[in-house]
Amino acid sequence: AVFWHLVSTFVGVKRIVFSIEDFAGHERNEVQHVLTKEGVHTGASPAPRPPSHDGQVVQPAPGAPPFNGGAVPLQPFQPSESSHSAQSIFLALLAMACGVAIVICYFGQDTMDGPDLSSTKAVGRSELWAVAQALPVPLELHYTAEGQRFAATGYRPVHGGQWPLAVFLHGTRRAHNDAFGVEACRYLAESGFAALPLQYTNKAYPGGCGDFDHRSRQVGEGLRQICDRQDLGINCALGVAVVGFSLGGQIALKLRNFNANVSAALSIAGSLLFEGQCLMNHDFKLERSKRRITVGSEDRHYGSRIKCVSSSGYDCGSNNCIQPDGSGFYMFTEDEVGRTPSHNYYIDPLTQGMAEDFKLSDAPWGFAACVRWLLGVAPRFEGNGGDPSLPNASNRQPGSARLTQKGPLLLEVKSPKARAAGSRKIIYICASYTLLFCIVLHVTCLYTHIT
Repeated sequence: AVFWHLVSTFVGVKRIVFSIEDFAGHERNEVQHVLTKEGVHTGASPAPRPPSHDGQVVQPAPGAPPFNGGAVPLQPFQPSESSHSAQSIFLALLAMACGVAIVICYFGQDTMDGPDLSSTKAVGRSELWAVAQALPVPLELHYTAEGQRFAATGYRPVHGGQWPLAVFLHGTRRAHNDAFGVEACRYLAESGFAALPLQYTNKAYPGGCGDFDHRSRQVGEGLRQICDRQDLGINCALGVAVVGFSLGGQIALKLRNFNANVSAALSIAGSLLFEGQCLMNHDFKLERSKRRITVGSEDRHYGSRIKCVSSSGYDCGSNNCIQPDGSGFYMFTEDEVGRTPSHNYYIDPLTQGMAEDFKLSDAPWGFAACVRWLLGVAPRFEGNGGDPSLPNASNRQPGSARLTQKGPLLLEVKSPKARAAGSRKIIYICASYTLLFCIVLHVTCLYTHIT
């Protein structure tokens, strides 16, 4: 769709140029007609005498036109009708193709993304409760730290009860509610956490250990205020999982030093750097069995096994240092992921949200696998109302179930393949924009010819 949009843009601009030339030629013919009617000479003025040689007038050769002083009469402008017809046919076909793409993308969503009604009938009581628990409900709150007011906007499962907390910490200069953080929190809420992306001071990377600890202390104070609230359905005694990207991942690894509620930390591209004695010693209060790191081998900031070893507490002598309990680190390579494992590998360049191959991957570096580990780290779930027959952390699948409403309220259990449908939305937008462009282009050309 993007390619054909570029082609149509080129053809459209060319069509407009031809239309302007047609208009200019038409005006030129009109001017010549008026001047001729009024008896005005349209060539060079005044007409010079014929050329002479040695005082003798040179006569034109027999059959040659008379001398006119080099004046060339204006010739009528002849537009290329065949060229215009071909361009019109091309744009019409392009518009039709875009219309078909729009119809397929729009109506195809119900068949490709929608609920499977046959499987809905077979859903039992436990699965129904699992889905009901995973429907994200928006949360919006603020906290104050060091005289500054910060926001936290996320989700929690819909079913009443108490839920463990998961917080997301963004990287340097990224908004707390950017697409990546919001998508991560929604996925965590679908998995059974109350999930909040926390805003904190991140306009620049910390200038030293003191600044680094200062920001960690800021986030720890925000956690304390959130855990003290009784109206959110959050019970921090059930566990606080901290997920961070880049700078946020570094803070996640040490946040237990500033808030005792932290029970697990997942660092995405955020192993600690060696900047001063305090970070060299690290002094982690969160035991290594509750820390997990995923980082790309081509990450120029954190893609170092030495940094991963120091931050995780494990040294396996290889890039794969995931322990049997799920803690440790994994430094993935290009051969494993099929593209450059850089610092921004995890981010979709178009939506700025999570890259689908990272979010849905069950590989050790994938977000789905990491969230499954977090579900096991959380002590227990009490959101099931005390019913032992309902699912808990041991049999939940991260981000696998939700409720959707398309007309009547339907139960939808979505597979990872069905969830990976963001590309169709992009095609839908591009096709719609291209179709609109074709319509506007034709109207513009028609108006130019009429006027």
